[in-house]
Amino acid sequence: MYSLTLLKLMGINLSKYLLQQEVPREVKMWRAVITLAFEDVASDSVAKVDAYRKQEAHTWLLGKTDDFKQVCYYAEIEPEFVIDRYQWLRDQGSVKFTRIQRLWLEYKACYKVYRGQVTKDQRQRIMARIRWIKDKITELKKQ
Repeated sequence: MYSLTLLKLMGINLSKYLLQQEVPREVKMWRAVITLAFEDVASDSVAKVDAYRKQEAHTWLLGKTDDFKQVCYYAEIEPEFVIDRYQWLRDQGSVKFTRIQRLWLEYKACYKVYRGQVTKDQRQRIMARIRWIKDKITELKKQ
């Protein structure tokens, strides 16, 4: 069902807890949401959409939203247990953003700023940065 790499990343205690079979289906479904977030942050994919998903999962796993806490409640798991494991993985360097992923996130941020600019000069300056980012990503993908 899940890769050994993912299960190792989540750790024995969290993996065992999330994969318990003696729980209602609804609980299993919410536990799968948490597991999917770990899958997303573990990704080393160079695809733009995967970098965006990784950032969303990273932010979500930090546990600062009511949505995260609600999912943990439905999954019958303490939010702090999940947060602590994720922060430990991040601190150990097991979860990190690749250079290309960081560039995709910068690309997204630049486009957001670009759309808010009024003057042609401001838009051209930001568009130059966006083009540089795309060129750099293309270059890194060839390596």
